[in-house]
Amino acid sequence: VGSAAQRVSHTDLGDGLTKLGNALQLDGSSYMQAGSPRLGEKSLTGAWAGEFWMQFSGSTGTAANQYIANFGNNSPGFIYGFGVDTLEVYEPGGRSGTNGPTVADNQWHHVIFVNYNDAPVGSTNTVDAYIDGVHYAKIGGGFNLPVSLSSFLFGAATTGPANVFTGDLDE
Repeated sequence: VGSAAQRVSHTDLGDGLTKLGNALQLDGSSYMQAGSPRLGEKSLTGAWAGEFWMQFSGSTGTAANQYIANFGNNSPGFIYGFGVDTLEVYEPGGRSGTNGPTVADNQWHHVIFVNYNDAPVGSTNTVDAYIDGVHYAKIGGGFNLPVSLSSFLFGAATTGPANVFTGDLDE
């Protein structure tokens, strides 16, 4: 765990979600890292989905430039606020950009990114998003890398740390 990242109960957060147990609280300079998880595989190929709960606690309406999760070396990265209040999927071959859904408040949101891996070999896949049950189709393209399982970094782009998330994350 990076500096000051901490597990916090939903009771202590006072968010009314007391039955959910604990969340990861990130203060804008902290992160959580699993540097070498022992998963038996180095990557996931084929279709994938990334699901999490998030509560941003910074100022909305500005470019926050923050990482929610980074798998390996952006394979993929889940990012927030690189476009004002926009949630995105990023990897070196593509990015959702302004097509990503917006989260312009400091409430809890349920997020799912889905890559159906439906493009022909040598082409790029598109990604859909679901935010609080609302479907956002084809939020971006260029996604063709397997999901890296070599390391997980939650709340930052790098252990520098860089592009650090301010808020709470839950699984």
